[in-house]
Amino acid sequence: MVLKFFNVLFRLFLIFLICFIWVRYFISNLGLCLAITAILTFSFEILIRFFLDRRLAKNKLKAEEEKLAEKISSNFIFNPKLAQSYFLKLAKINHQAKKVGIYIEVFNKDNAAAKTVLFPCYSFSPISAQTVVEIIRKTEKSKPKKLVVCGYIISKEALDVAKKFPDLKIVLLGSKECFLKLIKPAGFYPENLKEVELSSKPKFKEVLKGAISKQRAKGYLLASLILLFSSFIVRMNIYYLVFSSILLILSFVCYFVPTRGQKLDDEIL
Repeated sequence: MVLKFFNVLFRLFLIFLICFIWVRYFISNLGLCLAITAILTFSFEILIRFFLDRRLAKNKLKAEEEKLAEKISSNFIFNPKLAQSYFLKLAKINHQAKKVGIYIEVFNKDNAAAKTVLFPCYSFSPISAQTVVEIIRKTEKSKPKKLVVCGYIISKEALDVAKKFPDLKIVLLGSKECFLKLIKPAGFYPENLKEVELSSKPKFKEVLKGAISKQRAKGYLLASLILLFSSFIVRMNIYYLVFSSILLILSFVCYFVPTRGQKLDDEIL
């Protein structure tokens, strides 16, 4: 919650500064300049929230759904057989499927050779690159065209290694992605789930530790320089305004760059 607040504050500051630079160029009265800048900042924030919320609505879980996704993953970690049984039933809703050892073979109705392997791999530890390689070895005899691995947490290294197999499409689904792409669309949920809590909300001390770290030093230095020089802003040459705005817009764009990951298709199986 604290980090979210500072993210919003940082976004508003960038919008305000970009607007202020250009309004100040055309309007010399500081009070009127600040008033117009505030109105523009508020307007842009509403537009950004509107378009951003619409874009993220499709891939956003409600609070109740997040809890359910977490609950499902926790039960699968403690009961791998439950995970295998559930995913077999889920795959059979719209496809022909059969259990082969610890994974499920899913057959394409139009092309039986285009086989998909669904591999539940739930653990406290994130799915690593080595885990992906081992899963590929275990499923080699099925000769799948697509490999779908469902787990609790997917590591960045696993996502990177999944792109290195041109003849095999590998889809890695964490707890949230699995719920959004497989469980929720099918409308089929595991039954008799036990209450098991795997994660807890970060304490203020942990949030503070993350906010004050060596890795963030350059970012804080850059922000401080922007604040320092912005205090000296006066009407100036148009070229300075252009380049100043470009730099701020780049910073603004970087703010919205999503965490590196994989682009998921609407249809997984």
